[in-house]
Amino acid sequence: GTASYTLNAKVMDVDRAFIRDTSNIDHPVNLISKDDYLSLGDKTVTSMPSQLWQNKQIAGTIIYLYPVPDDATDVLHMLVANKLQDMDAAANNIDLNAIWLRALKYILAADLAPEMGFPQDEMMALYRMGEQLKTEAIGSSGDFTSIFISQY
Repeated sequence: GTASYTLNAKVMDVDRAFIRDTSNIDHPVNLISKDDYLSLGDKTVTSMPSQLWQNKQIAGTIIYLYPVPDDATDVLHMLVANKLQDMDAAANNIDLNAIWLRALKYILAADLAPEMGFPQDEMMALYRMGEQLKTEAIGSSGDFTSIFISQY
């Protein structure tokens, strides 16, 4: 099997992962830190992967599976967050799920409030509303995309 994969440059973060075997049974894959991955012993051991480290780089995220996959018919499924498209021209539309727009509006208003002379209590009210809307948007999971990798 293959121990590492380079994901599309649009992928910003892996949120969750699991492996689905040929019997349609899902096996969790735990996301681990760089330190945890580096502390693993023999990284050539083969079996069904149970751990994944994501090495985030400018060109794209590289994921490392441990143990190295031993069954080419199993499929790795990941829920990932993608980077937003750059807003580099007036004709561009914002690449943002609509649920985030109100949160963005309130957080931006709170950020600009001191420059506009708003009282502290009004600024904090804007900020709290923005944070509440952000929490709701995160809970909606609307900005994640599934990725499937097969034939390791």
